[in-house]
Amino acid sequence: MLKIALVGTPNCGKSTVFNALTGGNAKTGNWHGVTMGMQGRAIKGNKDCMLYDLAGLYSLNTYTQEERFTRQKLEDEGFDGIFFLIDALSIRRSLYLLQEVQTLHKNICVIVTMVDLLHKRGGYLQEAALAKRLHLPVFAINAHDKKDIAKIFAAMQGGNFPKLQSGQTIEQEQKPINGNMLQDIYNQGQYKESKLSKVLYNPYLSLPIFFAILLLILFVAFAPYMLGDFLKGSIETFFEKIVSGTWLAAIFHGQETKLFAFLSNIVVSIGGLLAFVPQIAILFLALNFLEESGYISTLAFMTDGFFQKLGLTGRTVFSILMGFGCTAVAVLTTRGLENKEIQKRTIAIMPYIACSAKLPILTAIASSFFPNYSFLTIIAMYFGGVLLALVCAIIVKKIYKTKEEFVLELATLQMPKMKILLKNMLYNCLQFIKKIMTTVLAFLMLMWLLSSFTITFQYVGEGSEGSMLYYIGQGVKVLFYPMGIFDWRVTVAAISGIIAKENVAGMLTQFFGDNLAGAMTIQSAIAFTVFMMTVTPCVTAIASVIKELGFKTGMYFTFTQLGIAFVLSYLAYWMVASWIFAVVFWSVVLIAVVILYVVQRKRKKGKKCM
Repeated sequence: MLKIALVGTPNCGKSTVFNALTGGNAKTGNWHGVTMGMQGRAIKGNKDCMLYDLAGLYSLNTYTQEERFTRQKLEDEGFDGIFFLIDALSIRRSLYLLQEVQTLHKNICVIVTMVDLLHKRGGYLQEAALAKRLHLPVFAINAHDKKDIAKIFAAMQGGNFPKLQSGQTIEQEQKPINGNMLQDIYNQGQYKESKLSKVLYNPYLSLPIFFAILLLILFVAFAPYMLGDFLKGSIETFFEKIVSGTWLAAIFHGQETKLFAFLSNIVVSIGGLLAFVPQIAILFLALNFLEESGYISTLAFMTDGFFQKLGLTGRTVFSILMGFGCTAVAVLTTRGLENKEIQKRTIAIMPYIACSAKLPILTAIASSFFPNYSFLTIIAMYFGGVLLALVCAIIVKKIYKTKEEFVLELATLQMPKMKILLKNMLYNCLQFIKKIMTTVLAFLMLMWLLSSFTITFQYVGEGSEGSMLYYIGQGVKVLFYPMGIFDWRVTVAAISGIIAKENVAGMLTQFFGDNLAGAMTIQSAIAFTVFMMTVTPCVTAIASVIKELGFKTGMYFTFTQLGIAFVLSYLAYWMVASWIFAVVFWSVVLIAVVILYVVQRKRKKGKKCM
């Protein structure tokens, strides 16, 4: 089997080429550090040829974790050939890396990407002349153009690695690789800064613009009568008709049999989760747009100073934005951070970013207890999670003390291709639906069984006392008493979120329908929200943390976050349930802040005197 590695600088289009050649769905994005680790897939039409996508690097004299990983793989994996990718807008810089890679491997094919952007700038590249001077096969392509990709497929007929064409005979005298060899055959064109770039790079406008963009995304997804809300309501109506309309009810002729109770319960629960697909689609579409446009790297550059004060770097923005989609994926993106301690800090704040799986929970609480202000409540929850994450970063900074230099590849701002955006959005939505229809469905079926039958399998009705699940709930509900929650069904639903956060909304719907007002008070609902926003993430995210930081650290993070979630939810309940407690609590906090400020000032004065 032929093994080929994709190698190049960050943000040169490796993942895009990987998807084009293999038909895969590797994560792409117009920013530094999209690829983490290594993934392989057979090239289309040739199962005996495997292509491996590696993280970007600037030099074999490694600096970042991802660069060290890529070099190790190049040295140890025994690749039969290398596709060396070069960004057409910065060829000179990549030639020195090419020379280093040639010391590890001689069988190299050069693929120059983004030639469409080069032409837009008025630049040019003579492909055959570059191949002649490098003594290597060269393909200048737009990775989104099927005709350009077809040239690479044609050169690999029969599973062969691309070779120099007959018209590209090498020169007699070998010349070392340097920028001069591009003379007369390459011009990078002229970059013109757009008005949009000037606005986005304004240090006073960057953060306000970012928050305005987030607010717009949430508005389209959740505001009443907007697209997300309209589609969600339509899907909910559809599933309600299945149960209470002429379909399921007609099949059972209105008889409340055990099977009817089971099917109607599962349909309502699963339907309630699937109704969120349109809103999740809008979130992922927006995130993909920010990635592919290059805006994320701009935001990272502009916010680095702010994040440095929190003990993080501008690249943390990548992980935070990915956290809105999936915590497990966000944890994996931290692998690109240059420092292990910075990676720990970033992972520590990830649970407080509301992922897409928490969306059904937050929406259920907002619509049940704040029906007239549900949109504003959801906005407050999302921004509250971000604020909590930043506060956590400040605290963690005192534990893991270190500082790192900020290294970032600034991407070219461009309008993303709609085909790519829709493809990525569809993939993410299908992953959500797949999880609902497999893992969550199986879990809800098991929970219905446990909540409807006694230990001797006598049917007592869903959620009845005496059921197997009732006794399980009785064993853990004492932990939720300080939140003002005394219903065992709520506690069981909350604990089930450790397996998958989608389970929580599914079980709450299974037990209480679309109104949680009968399950808890408004004060308890606030405490429950705090708990769900801060509790340990799902097992998939926990596994990602263990993979990145090791079992011991991963378990430490998991149980610490669980303990913090209980403490914060207790405090939240008592602050809204008792004004006396609230006054005392904030007074203590204010006094502590003043003391810390005075101590800090004295330390600074002492240092100046020395």
